[in-house]
Amino acid sequence: MFGDRYQHYFIAVEPQLDVVENFTIVQQDLLKLVEDRGARLRLVEPEHCHMTLRFLDHLEDQTVLWIKDLMDQIARSTSPFKVTNGALGAFPNAQHSRILYVDLLAGRDAIVDLAEKLESRLSELAAITRETRVFRPHLTLGRVKSAKKPLDLRDVVKALAEVSIGSSMIDELVLFRSRLDFNGVNYDVIHRTRLKG
Repeated sequence: MFGDRYQHYFIAVEPQLDVVENFTIVQQDLLKLVEDRGARLRLVEPEHCHMTLRFLDHLEDQTVLWIKDLMDQIARSTSPFKVTNGALGAFPNAQHSRILYVDLLAGRDAIVDLAEKLESRLSELAAITRETRVFRPHLTLGRVKSAKKPLDLRDVVKALAEVSIGSSMIDELVLFRSRLDFNGVNYDVIHRTRLKG
């Protein structure tokens, strides 16, 4: 039943453990708040907490090998950097909240620069279509489900605009494969490479 069309790859960076712990506290607070407003929030599992740099869809084995090598090359010329996660946000917007996320309070330039390096090199591969969407680094908290009407969280987003959940030293690039099976979504680490610039 589940085959290649139920899996995709993405390149990401991971926050430190204390940030993930604070991430789960924010999730639980939001869970009750969303339920009190007549909707349901499907939370991201803490072990799946990451900031996606590039979504890659399904890849052939040879393309995966090329991407691993490309990641190693970029990592050798990129120094570790610090980011601070905080400030609640919502896609597409706070008045019609469908996806809730934690934004960045600091370190945006460094992570955007890393994503742009990846995009530039990935665009050299014939198997990869260039990304046209604007890159917005974030940690996804959860997805709003079963809302009878658009969920308006403008007051909550405003109240949590400056809240920090902690800082992380970003020192690795990670290639994940996401697989869908009867138990839900599973993430496999395909490749890790340390930033050494």
